[in-house]
Amino acid sequence: MYTSVLCLMTTNLSAQDLIPKKSETTGKWGFVDKQEKVVIPYKYAIASEFSEGLAAVAENTKGGYIDKTGKIVIPLQYDGMFPFNNGLAIVAIDKKFGVIDKVGKEIISCQYQQIKPMGEEGFSVAKDNKLGYFDKSGNQKIPFEYDSLAITKDDGSFLGMKDGSWVEIKIDK
Repeated sequence: MYTSVLCLMTTNLSAQDLIPKKSETTGKWGFVDKQEKVVIPYKYAIASEFSEGLAAVAENTKGGYIDKTGKIVIPLQYDGMFPFNNGLAIVAIDKKFGVIDKVGKEIISCQYQQIKPMGEEGFSVAKDNKLGYFDKSGNQKIPFEYDSLAITKDDGSFLGMKDGSWVEIKIDK
C-alpha cells in the first residue's frame, strides 16, 4: 500500500499535453494524450499532472519526477512531492521537508517540520515549532524565532510574531 503524500494541483487540462489516468484493469497510473491514447504506460502507484514539464510519480513507497517522455529525471526517493512552481518543488523524506530544483539539486535540505511557499521569492520554514524564512536560492534570511510570519510589501519587509507581539523584520534581498 502506498502511504506517501502527493499533492495535486488543479490546472487547465486543455493546456496539458498529457493527462494522468488510472487503469481500470490494473489500478496503476500512466499518462494519456487528449485522445486517450496511452503515451506513458500504466505502471505507477500514483501520478500527478505535469507542472513545468515534470510530473510527480511513485512506485511502491517512493516517488520522484518524470518528464513527458516518461524518463525519470529526479530519482524515486521521496515520500512526498509537490508540483513545481517557479522551478522549485517542496519534497519530503521521512516526514522532513525540503526544496529541490528541476534537476533534483537540493536547495533546502529535507530536515524541516514544514515548508510553505511565501510570496514569489521564498519559503516559510518550520524547525522546532518556530518559523524562519529562506529565499529561493536556499539562503536563510530570517532565523527560527517566530511563531508566525507575514509578508508586508515587496520592499523586503516581513512581520513576525514573537513572544505575543508583532515585530517588523527587514531582510536584504
